[in-house]
Amino acid sequence: MIKLNVVVGTYNEEFMLKHWLMHHKKIFDHGIILDCKSTDSTLDLVRNIVPTWEIITAKNYKWFDSEINDKEIMECEEKLNGWKISLNTTEFIICSDFRKKVQELDDSNYD
Repeated sequence: MIKLNVVVGTYNEEFMLKHWLMHHKKIFDHGIILDCKSTDSTLDLVRNIVPTWEIITAKNYKWFDSEINDKEIMECEEKLNGWKISLNTTEFIICSDFRKKVQELDDSNYD
């Protein structure tokens, strides 16, 4: 069976994150939260809703730089085996059977 992974960058995302985590924990086997030193309840939500997902503190947390951020996301993805996707907390996977769709892509050897 394929493994589905997600990486999401966060900074004070408590408003959307609860809904995002509740939705995506049913889809993904594993997740990495790349946190930019949130000061709200972001990390508490992660620990309570998806306690097995990893939390990594971003190196790029003092001054946001999109190039550095993208590099950190890619470094997180490199650690993962299986299929991986990077989303932000406003992006939701909406598919009746996402695992089946990804499995079809995997079976077809589509790059």
